Amino acid sequence: MTNCVNGATIGEGGVHTKLETANVVKIGTAPGGTALGGIVGYINSGSKYVYLVDRCHNYGTVINTKGTGRDNNNYEGRSGGIVGYINIDGTATISECHNHGIVERDAEDSEWDAKGDCGGILCRVYPTTEAVVTITNCVNEADAKIVFRGAKKNEVNMGGIMAVSGSTTILDNCQNYGVVECYGTMNSAMSVAGIIGNVSSIETVVKNCTNYAAIKQLSGRADRLLVGGIVGYSYSSGTIQDCVNEANGLIEISDVTNAESTTITNASSYIAIGGIVGYARGTVADQGSITGCINKANLAFNGYSSNAIYFGGCVGLCDMVSSGLTNNGELTFDGTAIVTDSGDTQGFYAGGVVGYASTPVSNSENTAALTFGGSATTSYYAGGVVGYATAKTTSLTNSGTLSYGGTSTTSYYIGGVVGQVSNADVSILKNTGDITLGGSLKTGRKGEKNIYVDTPSLGGVVGNMNASALCKADSLVNTASITFAWGASANKSDNWTNGGVIGLSNNYAISKAHFDKNASGVAPKINFTSTSPLVYNSGNNALFVAAGVIGCAKASVAGADITSCHNEGTIYCNSTAKNNTHNSTFGGIVAKDDLAAKGAISYCVNDGAWI
Repeated sequence: MTNCVNGATIGEGGVHTKLETANVVKIGTAPGGTALGGIVGYINSGSKYVYLVDRCHNYGTVINTKGTGRDNNNYEGRSGGIVGYINIDGTATISECHNHGIVERDAEDSEWDAKGDCGGILCRVYPTTEAVVTITNCVNEADAKIVFRGAKKNEVNMGGIMAVSGSTTILDNCQNYGVVECYGTMNSAMSVAGIIGNVSSIETVVKNCTNYAAIKQLSGRADRLLVGGIVGYSYSSGTIQDCVNEANGLIEISDVTNAESTTITNASSYIAIGGIVGYARGTVADQGSITGCINKANLAFNGYSSNAIYFGGCVGLCDMVSSGLTNNGELTFDGTAIVTDSGDTQGFYAGGVVGYASTPVSNSENTAALTFGGSATTSYYAGGVVGYATAKTTSLTNSGTLSYGGTSTTSYYIGGVVGQVSNADVSILKNTGDITLGGSLKTGRKGEKNIYVDTPSLGGVVGNMNASALCKADSLVNTASITFAWGASANKSDNWTNGGVIGLSNNYAISKAHFDKNASGVAPKINFTSTSPLVYNSGNNALFVAAGVIGCAKASVAGADITSCHNEGTIYCNSTAKNNTHNSTFGGIVAKDDLAAKGAISYCVNDGAWI
């Protein structure tokens, strides 16, 4: 089918199966639900045919309201600007097609499980092992909004180009200019993106695609909310490469919750937001990869979560190998993260590039400001590049400022490059962006009421490094200043560990960690400029630790040596902070040495000062 044009409004239509027809107005019904497309509603064949939809334009509005009311439980509505639904054993290609019409799934009046998927070009591909679907050189135009209006118990997938890929799919050189909006309530998963909402096929490839439009979750509830500028959710061993989320592709999450009240805890519920991918989940056999992608858009979250929040400039939650990622968009968190059980595995994870990484991250950088406010009854893990890492990180750079002004009733782990790394090596990390800590914090020993963690830590490069067996940290450099500037609400803590390079390390061999002058020859500072005194929790032996390189170094395994480190920074306290620190320890290289004869400090130089 080539050179087709539709200018009508598409509602619930009949069945059309002959692709030779060029004059399509209403096309529709597929098993289990409706399949509406501006050009083709449903492509279906059990034979290995070759299908082509080429150079077609849709100007009509595609609205699917099927599945409302009590009699339509578990009814699926599939809406696509060009094609609604593909179920084949052969190959299908959609090329050089343009959608100009609004694509909408309206299940607002549904009382039950009316699901909804919307795609600007194609809605959904049925999962078969034989099908290969290619979408190339297609555009969803600026006037073609993708809209979902929801109801109870919905599973929603939305994409500016495609909603769901269930079989091998290739998206190449596609652009989305249409705003993606969602209103309503969902009890299940919601995957939303500028290009494709849900990648559920093993071999899917998304490459050379660009999103130019905003993604807005304006109201409602979702147990799992997965939002990305390019891909919302990816469960694939394929690749996402050379894609861009442009500055207009801002992501705004507001007035959203993933629980009905603050008393609900759902272990399966979480929120993952990324400028490129919300949740990048590799398969067990093959992790897949994300390479060469750039986010230029700002990301903002002002919602509520009863479980984990993963927030990244490029990827929120990452189980795929990532390399060559760049974030130029500002991140702002002003929401609420509440964990109503005592699970230490939950938290708020935010990074300029990746929020939480369980796979290697390399050759990536953040250039934008990160601002974290709001409130949390769970721990903050925030890094200029990666919030929390459990795999090797190397060749990462941050030049954006990082500001923490929130309220936490547990703890924080903040680093200029990585917030926390666990059981993994780190190397060649550099921070040039200033860090400012304000807000309010209450921490204490485990077992106290509403308190889970007793050692907050902040480092100019890595906040906290913790390993059960010996790991390595090599070539970590910070040339930026760290400022503690809390106001009238005094921070409270038992053990603070702060370093110009590393806040706290446990079982790490550290070499070439430098708190150095910047390119202009200006020495960095650790500034305590509080207008309120430091207050410790009585009876808990409070300890405030700060050093030019490492706040506290601990070890329970041999080989945790600290070598060839250098400090050129200054530790400065104003009179309020200086006169009210309780049981504090400061050092040029290491403030608190808990190596317990498992490591030695050697060949280190301190050229810094204490004022």
